[in-house]
Amino acid sequence: MKETRTIPIAFAMFLFFGGWALGQSSIQDKDHYNWLDKTTGIENTNLLEGTLTVEKYGAVDGTHKFYASNDYLKGYIVFDGETYFDVDMKYDLYEDELLLPLRSDAQVQLLKLVKERISEFVIDGRRFIAVIHKGEGQAKVTSFYEVLTETPLFKLLKKHKKVGFANYKKNLVRYKFVSKNTYYVSYGEHLTEIKNKKDILRIFPEARSALNKQSFDYLKKNSRDEYFIKMIDLIHQQLLPNKSTSVE
Repeated sequence: MKETRTIPIAFAMFLFFGGWALGQSSIQDKDHYNWLDKTTGIENTNLLEGTLTVEKYGAVDGTHKFYASNDYLKGYIVFDGETYFDVDMKYDLYEDELLLPLRSDAQVQLLKLVKERISEFVIDGRRFIAVIHKGEGQAKVTSFYEVLTETPLFKLLKKHKKVGFANYKKNLVRYKFVSKNTYYVSYGEHLTEIKNKKDILRIFPEARSALNKQSFDYLKKNSRDEYFIKMIDLIHQQLLPNKSTSVE
């Protein structure tokens, strides 16, 4: 049986907007940044720092390599500690890169941001954080993970990924992109891949009794996100130091 994969990590941030709700001062900051971007243009901010790139992969069968849509989606980015709101962006799941449209009089080019300088971003209402872990040869690698749910003790993360299958026709190569997502629990200093309840119980053996009393198998096929979220929420209730204390 294949062992569950555990990756030691160091988290590169997190600038946390308590429960998605921005306070009054943050709203004022957002208005200020929006005004600044409209006045100077994104091209005149620090977000300009990146690499110009072009689309290298033609797609077939109506597929694409981006998160949620082939179109640009609105969101915000925390880049070098500065927050940029209402940004048009694409998240490339094939190469794990965040792309912006760099407008000019002639055309719209793609700007690949320096991912090591991104601590988090929100695209289409979903929040992603940057995680630094060791890759091949002990090199540090930055990857983006969606935060499905989080508590003061741990986080449930989803790694969105697309793989490409080449289709050759005459002298043309086109790719069919297929989603291949994975789930992780960040607990302590480790990021552990999970595929089912057994994997979760290896991380939280003290929650075995509570998890065995309930079944979430009905969610497996329809929504794996909810399948894991329900179990993690239950574990959170079990691990609360004082179960009589409500959590807002």
